[in-house]
Amino acid sequence: MGREISLDNFVRKAESLEREGMFGKQVAMALKDGYAITPRSYEQPTKEERDDQISVVTRTVYAYFNSFIQINKIPKPMYTGRIAKQALRTIRNEKKTGDWKHDVPNELSIRRSTNYAADKNHFENDIPPLIATFPAWYLPNPCRFDPETQAKLKKAIEDFEKMTPEERRKLKEEQMKIL
Repeated sequence: MGREISLDNFVRKAESLEREGMFGKQVAMALKDGYAITPRSYEQPTKEERDDQISVVTRTVYAYFNSFIQINKIPKPMYTGRIAKQALRTIRNEKKTGDWKHDVPNELSIRRSTNYAADKNHFENDIPPLIATFPAWYLPNPCRFDPETQAKLKKAIEDFEKMTPEERRKLKEEQMKIL
């Protein structure tokens, strides 16, 4: 399922890196430059795969946000764990219907894509579709909405900022129970 990596596979990957002389290269690089780029234990998605993951993540957060707006409630930010689980559900359904043309990614890859969806560096010529209100909590970017919806979103962020860590923990638990 996707690109999940087991401990055995991780050990095999590390051993193969060592066999390829990566161990020596890493040490030599650290001695020369003062650091060594960390080798990856997973395969990086292509730009197209990452962009498609960002699209699903964005649709997930916007659907969650719109469900609050439709019933005239102030939306709460969406926890990254819930985003990942719902996005993966969408991807699996799209894979069944043939609408998803890539391998099904793992949850960690979807969480990374959520971060990318809120990162201005990933959207050089455009406004990112999401914002992180706190680490691991996301809302649609208010710059993409009309003034009335922007005001509702601003109120949601203010309310969320007033929440205690315990209230945020309970909200996270509520969101994860829904799945």
